[in-house]
Amino acid sequence: MTKKQWTIIGVLGVFVVCVFASLILLVLNLLWTKPPAPTSAKSQEVVKAEQLLPANTPNRGLLLSEVEKGYLSALDIEVYLYMQERFAYHEKIDGKYIISKHEPLVLEETQRHFNMSEGEVDRRYSSVAWLMAGVKPKEEIQLDEKSIPVIISVDKVELSAKNELLVTATNSTNLDQALPTINMRFNLYSGNTKVTYQIVWAENFKKGTSTFKSLPISAKFDSVDCTAYINIDNMKSYNLKSIVQVSNDRGETVIPIYIMPKTRVK
Repeated sequence: MTKKQWTIIGVLGVFVVCVFASLILLVLNLLWTKPPAPTSAKSQEVVKAEQLLPANTPNRGLLLSEVEKGYLSALDIEVYLYMQERFAYHEKIDGKYIISKHEPLVLEETQRHFNMSEGEVDRRYSSVAWLMAGVKPKEEIQLDEKSIPVIISVDKVELSAKNELLVTATNSTNLDQALPTINMRFNLYSGNTKVTYQIVWAENFKKGTSTFKSLPISAKFDSVDCTAYINIDNMKSYNLKSIVQVSNDRGETVIPIYIMPKTRVK
């Protein structure tokens, strides 16, 4: 064979080797390529939420939109619907809605049914209830870390002769004017069992010590705990910040500013 023929054969050989190597790489790439990702959990959640919510559900579109964004789950909706069903059941038996009886009863039933804590049940129910009412979730607002911290304390909780909570509290906030209205949510316990809750509104709460009272309470209880909240927009306008957390939770219009552990009522 001539030198030219050997050269051609050599070039062809290199070409064949390159083609063969490329085919091997292609096969290996196909073997090692990950399979397509399964349908996202978010899409599955939307489908399940659509099945749970009848077409005539108030603000159904808003609810589904929140599920699609990942802010609401089908389980949240299940919890809400279950609680509504139980409220209707007990109201039918008693002939009317009795908040002091039905709320703790339905809460306990829901905790047992879904194996959830009280706080989780309350959060899931509330997140759906607001949307059902057409209230769009409040976006998270970060408070300036240089703002004035709200410093309050609950010094004493007593029960009046009219079965009202008498709450003595101290405001030590470095603010020359009264604080924005504070929502003090008291959980009421008989032993270790929560029986109901009561709201005490602290209005015109200036620096120093003040006493506030609730509406009369029919339930029997011996101890309470408390979380106090202020509207997040008011916190921002007053240039205040919370020592509990730096922002409101998305969907919440308030931010906790004080937590009192469980204590006996005098």
